[in-house]
Amino acid sequence: MNVATSKEFINESFERLHDANVLLDAGSAKGAISNSYYAVFNAIAAVFVLEHDELPSKHEQLLGQFNKKYIYQQEDFDVKVSKIANSLYSMRISADYLNKRKVPLSEEQAIKAITDAQYVLNHIKIFLDEKCN
Repeated sequence: MNVATSKEFINESFERLHDANVLLDAGSAKGAISNSYYAVFNAIAAVFVLEHDELPSKHEQLLGQFNKKYIYQQEDFDVKVSKIANSLYSMRISADYLNKRKVPLSEEQAIKAITDAQYVLNHIKIFLDEKCN
């Protein structure tokens, strides 16, 4: 069990969530959305590294393996966590790659991204506290 690396990832998650709020306050919806996704990505990575030596090379692979094991097989997390992670991944692609964006990203989308990320981080933090203590 790689508790030290897991703690690094969860700490990064909360830093990214903080950054998302700062960017939202500064008027950057796309920055807030991107950081919300990375908050969730790092939280999922924190769970994954507890039992694995390294992360998959692609984000989609990590999300898929997390969903398979921790959502559907072991049922450690509600399916809502999976839906949020997948939704934020899509939003992050739109936020980070202008050519993928069909319409401007809104403050409302950024607020929802932050709220959703907070939901995931809260649940993953509880899980990690139980596993690591």
